[in-house]
Amino acid sequence: MSVAGIDRRNLMAEVEPVEALTSITLVDENPQWTTLVVGTRSGHVFTLQIRTNKHEMFPLKFGSSPAQVVPINLDGEQSAIMVCNSAELTMMANYSGYQQAQFEKIDRVWLTDPNDPTVPSVNSVARLYRQGQEEAGAMNLAMISGNRILFSQLQRQPLPVPRHFPVGGAPTQVLYSSRLRALITVVSKDGIPSLHFFDPETGRDLSHPVKEVKGEDGVRKFVDTDHIECLGVPGTRIITLSDWRYQHGGNAWEWLILAGKVRDEEGLLLVVSAESERYQTPEGPSRRVRFWSRLKKVVDAPVWSVTRDEKGVFICSGLNIQYLLVNAADKKLKVAKEFELHSQAAWMQVVDGRLHVVTVKHSLMILDYKGGTSINENQMILLHSDPVARRAGHCVEVGSFPERAISMVSDFSCGVYGLWSTSVDDEPLKLVFQAELDASVRRFARGHTRPPWELATRKPRFGCVPSRRDMADVLGISLDGSLRHFTLLKKEAWQFLRFIQNLAMASSKICPHTYSNVFHGNFNPEPQPKPELMMQVDGDILQRCLDERILEDIASDPEHAARFRELIRALKEPRDPNTPATTQTLHDNAEHFKIAYKILEYYLAPVL
Repeated sequence: MSVAGIDRRNLMAEVEPVEALTSITLVDENPQWTTLVVGTRSGHVFTLQIRTNKHEMFPLKFGSSPAQVVPINLDGEQSAIMVCNSAELTMMANYSGYQQAQFEKIDRVWLTDPNDPTVPSVNSVARLYRQGQEEAGAMNLAMISGNRILFSQLQRQPLPVPRHFPVGGAPTQVLYSSRLRALITVVSKDGIPSLHFFDPETGRDLSHPVKEVKGEDGVRKFVDTDHIECLGVPGTRIITLSDWRYQHGGNAWEWLILAGKVRDEEGLLLVVSAESERYQTPEGPSRRVRFWSRLKKVVDAPVWSVTRDEKGVFICSGLNIQYLLVNAADKKLKVAKEFELHSQAAWMQVVDGRLHVVTVKHSLMILDYKGGTSINENQMILLHSDPVARRAGHCVEVGSFPERAISMVSDFSCGVYGLWSTSVDDEPLKLVFQAELDASVRRFARGHTRPPWELATRKPRFGCVPSRRDMADVLGISLDGSLRHFTLLKKEAWQFLRFIQNLAMASSKICPHTYSNVFHGNFNPEPQPKPELMMQVDGDILQRCLDERILEDIASDPEHAARFRELIRALKEPRDPNTPATTQTLHDNAEHFKIAYKILEYYLAPVL
């Protein structure tokens, strides 16, 4: 069993309506205060600090099912509380009653078994106090899961938790469907692709491929088959997998889109219907996913990229982009608009009613697919393009701005670029920022991946620019397999964080291999906006500063310390209960460093 960690000292939430208490435990007791932790039927957990003349309450939301709180620390150890509900296990540790009367560390706990991918639901937990000597950095626990008692060892150090599902081949495309509660996966075995639906909790294959036929009475029915139409054919390669919410006549359908190429270098577009169904097994009722081919289209060249809007599908076949609509008469896909590229599209997406196209040799292009040229109304119109021909790979929209968002584009030279389109058509895209990474980003993604208590409390602070209005985080998977997290910064936040990075790069403890070569002559850590790469902040360096708690050391120079305080003042939030008010305490270095560490903790909080 492993722990995936979140280190936090600033967790506050607005209290929602709560239900009755389920459990209560004592955390801390001394002449000044008594601290209790209580769980509720609504999934809330409250930390209550009771003093002689007042009390404070700090709520956290751990889900919608009842939350049980159980102490698991031994005498002499720091307080540790396990929170159990049907969704997950969570451990709260490092209680601090002097500053904010909260647990500084909250960790997700995952039960792992190499022989069983199933994640059991735990009802209660107990520490095994007398079962021999525990290993260093671990604790022995007994857990009740249904009618079973599980004996496990908890590793206290947060680690990644790998889970493996056998799929019977090589998975080439993966998509999660909340509607179907399944991992949709294209699996290739001996060069033959097939579509599968896996239960994300158990790894069980839920797939039930069928073929739609009409009986002699003309009634539609389904018959079982090994592969749906167009799959199960040697030499077929599925390049893209996505979902599609198609709307027509006031109705909506949830479909899947598969696209790629067939063995004779033709392109294939396949629209698939899928729905959950219940069926009976000898062990009792169970569920599976029935799916079948609904629409297909074969084109002259391989389909490299696909996207959609509510009415149709966009495909890049060879160097040609086609906008396909469903013909109501014959239920087939017909070409409505086209556009010819100079290099194939690696990625496409509809953003604010316009088609954004990332090409492998000519960066980002923005097309108008709703209008038409004076010569050909079936031709899309090029509105904006990047004046630099970058070998681009993927793109994501970032920033919550009154006008258009910024398009963050990755290339195959380890670069990331922020491109912005003006409100005037035919103007080139403007470069807003750029960054250089250790490996190229293959794909960006946006998602609400933080744990529930973090999602409920996290707000834009300290100069953080939200990725969009929904507050989703922006992640990127690189070609070397590493996962990265991206955040946009306001000017004041960039100045402060880059100032710390510059100080750290001159520290032999933080950057021992490069510090002597970074600066020559008079050392000036002041952030510079030029060249553009200086606008990038390296979170890995900041993480080492946070782990080593080294800010007091690298900012010890009087001149640097004075500038450090100025930058802190620019980020301090007036009347924020988590930062000191504008009083003489701002001249106290200890208060400034406390705020600085709080800012680093905010920006470096893990998103998974």
